[in-house]
Amino acid sequence: MLKEILEQSLKNLTPREQDIVLRKSGILGNKETLNSLSKKYNLSRERIRQIQNQSLRKIYSYLKNDFNTPQIKNILERSKDFFSPLGIKKESFFLIKIKNEFNFEDEEVRIFKFFLEVLGVFIYQPENNFFYSFYAKEKNDYLLAKNLLEKLYTYLYQNSHKHYSEEELIAIVQSKIIKNYFNHCLDKEHVLELVRILKIAAKNPFNFWGSRLNKLISPKSLGHKIFLILKQTNQPLHFSLIHQKLEEIKKLEDELMPSPWKRNYNIESIKNELIRNKDFVLVGRGVYALREWGLIDGPAKWLMFKFLQERKRVTREELWKFISQHRNIKKSSFYVYLREIKKKVEVKDNYLIFKE
Repeated sequence: MLKEILEQSLKNLTPREQDIVLRKSGILGNKETLNSLSKKYNLSRERIRQIQNQSLRKIYSYLKNDFNTPQIKNILERSKDFFSPLGIKKESFFLIKIKNEFNFEDEEVRIFKFFLEVLGVFIYQPENNFFYSFYAKEKNDYLLAKNLLEKLYTYLYQNSHKHYSEEELIAIVQSKIIKNYFNHCLDKEHVLELVRILKIAAKNPFNFWGSRLNKLISPKSLGHKIFLILKQTNQPLHFSLIHQKLEEIKKLEDELMPSPWKRNYNIESIKNELIRNKDFVLVGRGVYALREWGLIDGPAKWLMFKFLQERKRVTREELWKFISQHRNIKKSSFYVYLREIKKKVEVKDNYLIFKE
């Protein structure tokens, strides 16, 4: 249906005008630039712009004729409901909604977007350094949304050192921003939709939200990523398992997950980072933990000996409890090390007594 309307709207255009409009609008696929079109037709960029503008005016005159476009009017009226309750919609979300609601093919979605541009039915905010592109139902909705987004951007920027669970972020947006403009709270879906328009907003693979400036959201190094993985799992991990988790994260599809999470790492680079980075402690054969957990460097047997040296007198159970907290060690290995340590200590009444 939209294809037929487009074909009718192009009939009053010359072949050159049709080609320029279709290519510049992106209806045929990727949008072409004024520069590429000027080279193709050996015309200045300004002349291409003039041809495009006069062609759009002709198409506008056709589309404004209600007799020819009742179908478009119906789609536009129904699509107004998609803006509730904020009166705005991120462009990508809006077009997906249009596609699903009207069972459009991709080309029809591009045609519909072109008609919106020509008719100027909704207010369109192009992508810039702060926002992803979005539509607003009316001017008042646009002004309100822009104010909301600017305040939310400022908050995230000023608190770039913080990160939040999804629930915490929603509560903050509701209490600090939304409540100043609405008499009621918005549901989770609409709050997150608002946040997603901001380019500064991001989340890591563990569903913590915050600013892209935060290294725990958008990690600047492999060490930051390993730190987050260990923090999230809350237990020591073998370097091969850390590599496996990074590979799994890399396959996640989420536009809000920063690109550094998509980088490739081999096992050797992960091992080297674990060895050189003071944030990590070797607690078993190839197994590492976070130093902030209070774990101590050194081989298991040496730690057992140092513990005994400091306490002077311990039971086997106390020694096992200590070493199992600091090292990923099997009971059989513990007894091997214990036999070696017993050569240097006195054993009496189930106690190991350090000899000065």
